[in-house]
Amino acid sequence: MTMQENLRFLRKANKLSLREVGELFGIQAAAVQKWEKGTSKPSIEQLALLSERYNVSLIDIVNENIVEDYPHKIKYPEDLEFIELPFVSVPARASFIEMPDGLKGNTHETYTVIKKGNGSFEGQICIEVNGDSMEPNYPSTTVVRCKQVDPNDWPYITSGVYVVVFANSFVIKRIRDNNYQEGFLTLHSDNTETGGKINVKTQDLRQIWKVLRIVDAPAR
Repeated sequence: MTMQENLRFLRKANKLSLREVGELFGIQAAAVQKWEKGTSKPSIEQLALLSERYNVSLIDIVNENIVEDYPHKIKYPEDLEFIELPFVSVPARASFIEMPDGLKGNTHETYTVIKKGNGSFEGQICIEVNGDSMEPNYPSTTVVRCKQVDPNDWPYITSGVYVVVFANSFVIKRIRDNNYQEGFLTLHSDNTETGGKINVKTQDLRQIWKVLRIVDAPAR
């Protein structure tokens, strides 16, 4: 395995999110992902800290096949495929809101996900959850894979979790009953202690993305 493959394997084996590894060094999750993609490399000091955190030698991270020897004995299937999707981190939300039709490939960040089955990933993106209003199902720093809902289909949205952009706001909420025909859409928080429900006027809606799957979440 290459060093970047070792770094990705060790992070997942230790049930850490990209953001949690980044917090060890005061850097963004996207920077850690670049290490795992091989587009940049951690410094010697950073590698030393990672080797201590993962309980392996620095030399092993750089040169050896960690999968063969690591205590967790986790090994990726040989036919496992990965795909990079546009990624909206928390800091990128402001610019995302200003895009009338979503990212459409205009993002500078990407997120690597496992490609399962023969389904299409076209038009899908990954978005980072922020805050505790969707606890415990979607804790802060969770990364979800989403697909944009065509505005013509907004009146027919079924129950589920959605990323909703309206006015100058960006939220991840649950839709239970579609009351679009009444002139507004009611968005619910899973955590009723920190968030309730909000009614968004239909004329204020700008983008809606359906959450399809959690692709990364903090260890609990």
